[in-house]
Amino acid sequence: MMDSLAGYWAELQHVTVWLHNPRIIASLLLFAVLLTLRFLLIRFIRGRRHTFLTDDQKTWISRVKNSVLIMLILGLLFIWALELQNFALSITAFVVAIVLATKELILSLAP
Repeated sequence: MMDSLAGYWAELQHVTVWLHNPRIIASLLLFAVLLTLRFLLIRFIRGRRHTFLTDDQKTWISRVKNSVLIMLILGLLFIWALELQNFALSITAFVVAIVLATKELILSLAP
């Protein structure tokens, strides 16, 4: 029993340390706000009656869903831009290293 509680406590501490990253908090907040906005807008477009949707309603619902998705992607790109830039730089360095190693291998095999 104590082992499981200690493991649970250690896992909980790991999660709380993970949540101290402001980018993660901003991402979760952005996701929650946009999901709430999407829900409220779609509910407003549908109205209170539960009948079949008109073509205009379907069009507006589609626009709302697509707009929220674009805002989420752009927001996440804005929030994580520095991390993505560092990742792209690391990938570029790795590819350059492979290219140089391949070049050296080909030159060593050449007569």
